[in-house]
Amino acid sequence: MEFTARDDTNNSKGGVWLYIKDTYKYELRKDLSIFIPNIFESIFIELIVHNKHIIVGTVYRPNTLSKADIDICMHNMSEVQNILS
Repeated sequence: MEFTARDDTNNSKGGVWLYIKDTYKYELRKDLSIFIPNIFESIFIELIVHNKHIIVGTVYRPNTLSKADIDICMHNMSEVQNILS
């Protein structure tokens, strides 16, 4: 199964994704999967392995200096970290 944080209507390049073998039990963590064009992208899932819940994800900050706002990016990263802790 493949998940992406953005919808198909966005034609920009780059992005984040996860590939999960279909034998694993998992759920998309929408509260941690964020897409802000040109600033911040993340996608997270919660795996269930041997009755343990493990959160796995990836974060990407696009290299779009003229559009990127590092303060918004860092705020979102802090929010993700707060939820994870």
